[in-house]
Amino acid sequence: MDNESLLSFGRRDFLKYALLAAQALERDLVRQFERVLGPEPRVSKMKMEKVLAPYRVTVQHTGESFDNLLKIHHLMHVYPDIELFVQLSPAYCCPSLITEAMAAQIRQRTGVPVVTITYDGTRVPKNGVVAPYLHFLRNGNHGTRLVGKPIRGS
Repeated sequence: MDNESLLSFGRRDFLKYALLAAQALERDLVRQFERVLGPEPRVSKMKMEKVLAPYRVTVQHTGESFDNLLKIHHLMHVYPDIELFVQLSPAYCCPSLITEAMAAQIRQRTGVPVVTITYDGTRVPKNGVVAPYLHFLRNGNHGTRLVGKPIRGS
C-alpha cells in the first residue's frame, strides 16, 4: 500500500470510530433527557401529500416553507395541546414571508394561531406581539382556538 492508501484507510477507520462514539454518546444523552422530559415522541406516519394538498403545495415544492408545513402538522400530531406557533425570521426572508402568507390557512387547518416576529437588525423590541396570546393562555382563557379543529394524525 502506498502512503495515500494508508491515509485513506486511516481516515475511514477514524470516521467509523467517531461515528460509533457519537452514537454511544447520543444513546447516553437520550437516556438522560428522557428522565427529565419523558420518552421521546414517536414519529408520526403522516402522508406528505395529504398534509400539503390543502395549501396547494406539492412534494416538488421543496424548501423552508414546505418543511414548515410538515413540521407544524407533525408537532400537532405529537403535541396536540399546542396553543401557539411563533415564527421568528429575519427581515426580507422570502421563505418566512411565504409561511407568513399561509398563516391564516395554518390556523384554519390546525386551530392554532401563527404569530410572526420579524427581526430587522435594529434593537427595537419585537417580542411584544406575543404578549396578548400569552396573556389569554396564562389566564386559562384559551380563546386562541377560535377557528377550525386541531388536526390529529393527518
